[in-house]
Amino acid sequence: HKNPMVFADGHEGYMGMHGLDMRKVYLMKSGEPDVAKATHDTTIELDVATSKLNEGKVMLDSGSTSVHLTKNLANAFEAAFKSEVGVEYNTKGMKLTDAQ
Repeated sequence: HKNPMVFADGHEGYMGMHGLDMRKVYLMKSGEPDVAKATHDTTIELDVATSKLNEGKVMLDSGSTSVHLTKNLANAFEAAFKSEVGVEYNTKGMKLTDAQ
């Protein structure tokens, strides 16, 4: 690791996975693939109330690429994605250009 480890208080979540309580969710801006460079200038904060972020089953599985989030994020995520990338998000798959 190049940076110190960061730990969070957690609890058992859905199906024995790591549960967590989210406070905010950010989307990285186009052209910035390095999450280590996440700042206010390189991210978009999704406008969703904290209480709505934690409704339903929130799951983080560190052993895979799967993250399951509440549907309460859908509208804010889709709006931010379209604003940043220029096309609507499609859950069935998409091809984006390098610029997007």
